[in-house]
Amino acid sequence: MSSPNNHIQLPFTASHAFIIGINDYKHITPLSTAVNDALGIAQCLEEKHSFTVHEPLLNPGKHAIMQWLTEKIPQSVGEDDRIVFYFAGHGIALDSEEGPNGYLVPADAKPGEVDSLIPMNDFHLMLSNLPCRHGLLILDCCFAGAFKWSSGFRDVTFDLPGVIYEERFWRYVKDPAWQVITSAAYDQKAVDVLSNRSLGLRENNGNKLHSPFALALFEALEGRGDVIPQGEGDGVISATELYIYIRNKVENETTGQSMRQTPSMFYLARHDKGEFIFLHPRHRLNLPPAPDRNPFKGLSSFDEKDAHLFYGRERVVEALTGMVEESPLLVVGGASGTGKSSVIKAGLLPYLRKSGWEILPVIRPGKAPLATLESELPEAERLFKENGRVVLVVDQYEELITQCLDPAQKEAFEQQLALWLNTYPALRILLSIRSDFEPQFEDSALTPWWKAGRYIVPAFSLEEIREIIVKPANQEVLFFEPEDLVDKVVEEVSQAPGALPLLSFTLSELYEAYLKSGRQDRALIEADYNALGGVVGALRTKADEAYNSLGQAHQDSMRKLMLRMVSLEGGELAGKRVYAGELNFSDPLENQRVAEVASNLVSARLILRGQDGQGKVYVEPAHDALVRAWARLWEWVKATGEEKLSLQNKLSLAVKDYQDLVLADPKKARNLLWNNNPRLDLLNAELQSKGHGLNIQEEGFVKKSIQRRTARRRQLIGSLVGALIIFAVLALVANSQRIAARNNLETANTRLQLIYKGQFDERIKKAEGYKAISTDSRAYAIHEYKLALSFWQDTLKTLYGPDELEKQDSVRQGLEHTIIYEEMIKKAEDDKREGKTALALREYEKAWKYAEDSIKAFWGKNLDSIKIQEFQSLQDSINALRAGE
Repeated sequence: MSSPNNHIQLPFTASHAFIIGINDYKHITPLSTAVNDALGIAQCLEEKHSFTVHEPLLNPGKHAIMQWLTEKIPQSVGEDDRIVFYFAGHGIALDSEEGPNGYLVPADAKPGEVDSLIPMNDFHLMLSNLPCRHGLLILDCCFAGAFKWSSGFRDVTFDLPGVIYEERFWRYVKDPAWQVITSAAYDQKAVDVLSNRSLGLRENNGNKLHSPFALALFEALEGRGDVIPQGEGDGVISATELYIYIRNKVENETTGQSMRQTPSMFYLARHDKGEFIFLHPRHRLNLPPAPDRNPFKGLSSFDEKDAHLFYGRERVVEALTGMVEESPLLVVGGASGTGKSSVIKAGLLPYLRKSGWEILPVIRPGKAPLATLESELPEAERLFKENGRVVLVVDQYEELITQCLDPAQKEAFEQQLALWLNTYPALRILLSIRSDFEPQFEDSALTPWWKAGRYIVPAFSLEEIREIIVKPANQEVLFFEPEDLVDKVVEEVSQAPGALPLLSFTLSELYEAYLKSGRQDRALIEADYNALGGVVGALRTKADEAYNSLGQAHQDSMRKLMLRMVSLEGGELAGKRVYAGELNFSDPLENQRVAEVASNLVSARLILRGQDGQGKVYVEPAHDALVRAWARLWEWVKATGEEKLSLQNKLSLAVKDYQDLVLADPKKARNLLWNNNPRLDLLNAELQSKGHGLNIQEEGFVKKSIQRRTARRRQLIGSLVGALIIFAVLALVANSQRIAARNNLETANTRLQLIYKGQFDERIKKAEGYKAISTDSRAYAIHEYKLALSFWQDTLKTLYGPDELEKQDSVRQGLEHTIIYEEMIKKAEDDKREGKTALALREYEKAWKYAEDSIKAFWGKNLDSIKIQEFQSLQDSINALRAGE
């Protein structure tokens, strides 16, 4: 069949209209509009929509109506036809144990005689036996809503899409559609006529009066019922659009007359995904093809642009909109997985924008929250001053704990928000925060506003979960097969608190499975759902598939990448943003592997890649659900340990601070190195391990920290040892000077040459050289010192003989003390390398004390009382001896 203004062939051989209107009741109060309503709908269906209108039954008794129901209609309707049945007259509802029983009232019905009525249940049985796929029942009578109790009805979850796509349209007309629209609820009377002046005449339509319901029905069928897309229409008037138009019009008009009448709509048991439709009598058909896009967000939160797919949170949005006017600060809290971010961005913000609020870009604190404010909201204060009604959203506020490791920055960030709230009364700041981190903000600068603006997102009701599942699918012309698959999903989600991201991920994967299947039926099927592992198992299955598809080297790279993207604070796991610069390693092959793994995970929608306000590229887990629900990642976290994960996070922050300063002031930057950090040896051990996880900046930072510590220690040790040797040499020179005084200058010069030249000097030089290489070469230095000591003793024997040895023993004593000192330092270093920190500290302290005591042993207990003149005299003697060489 076709419509006069739409050249499109619908899959129906004929469209039948069976119409009954009763004004003239013999034994009860007559009506004034029912017949005119019946004739009006007959004319509209025939002229505007090309229906075959069977001669209406006007004022029929029970026998005539039953003959229609049992003979006329069944004999007239074929398998490929569709019907509209319209009844205008009296209706009655009588109570029973199962609920109100509805009855249609024929013209000859008698008061108190139930047998003279037509049970709506009989009417329903007739409809159920018809062979056609589409039927629309329109009942304009008192208590018409009681028909649902006699029909095995199914309530409607209204899922009016924003757009009817071409595929949806054909699904509407091909699938069974059995829908009922009633003029009044089961406990309401239908209004016959309304008047702006008094009960009676509402308006004179050429002396043909109509009920408010019938007038709204005519308007809808003539084109006003084409309500989507909003403001333009598409040439299709679905039964749902028809009902929505009628309901809004009738409710408004009857409420204004203090005689509220509420039309209703429901499905019969035979209904299955179809929709009874009328083609607009004048508007061309304008149905775009369904987009090949996933209506589910996976692990990502909803943004403002996703508002058309955001369902299930009307009561939360309503509560928050009520709080915005009263509370400068809104703290939207809840457990992970309750949709805090989504309800703000896709639910509340669109409402606020329409209400005239200016919305600033949504920010997250990150590692450097003050820098975030500066880079992403540079014009914030100007907007606060000029516009007044401004909304600032700080998403994932817990990042002040999980990512910002500088308490001063955290405090300064909060103080800045508090200052803005105090300065700009019209400003609204919205925070989303995980409830488990909320206690750590009890004494913040925002405390004066926190309690009044606190809102905990409630758990989803079963109906809200159903909306989340069904409505986005319907929006994109997708259907669940079998239909009770939805019930199965709802039940599983209801038993897993905080499972919203898991649900969204599962539905997203279900859509991807449909695309991969090559089917064209737009059905999300149970077999795919089971293969995914259901709601609880889908994320684990996907993550394990991504990991198991890799070779060993890439699996190691994936482990490094994922561990970088987690934060473990107080035993609570959270996701963490990682910037591209942090994924640059010294091994080019590792860089390549990490890049490939990251791309794979982005494609799998397990992690997200984006740019911050400064244009820096980052990756991060798509949701905390990944780091909380993936068992393999938990195993990696436990194997690594909380201390090491925390150290990695602190190292990343230290490296960033160092890199930021090193170009501006290299000398100051050296003070940021970790040469005094007790955990440096742990990082050094990590650096020495094969396939370590440090990036190139961290690797360089650790190496420079070790070099600086070695240099500082060498300087300290060199000072001590140098003092010992200098004092020993000074003592030697003093003795030599006294000997030279007894003998002659030439003999003294010869002896000094023997002392300062040759193998002794070479051994001392080698020892100092080994010490300069690294702490690991200290054993070789000690060996050289011992050789120097042996050589010195042999030299003394050659020069002086046994009697003079004791007088010339200062150098020997100095070398012996040096060797003992060096052995103490070596033991301290060995203890430290083995992780025996306490033992190492004690050895260092013993070495220092020994060095101090050794110096005093050469010069007496009153070292400080040695006169400067005496040192100068000794130096003059040395200079004199050198001058005579």
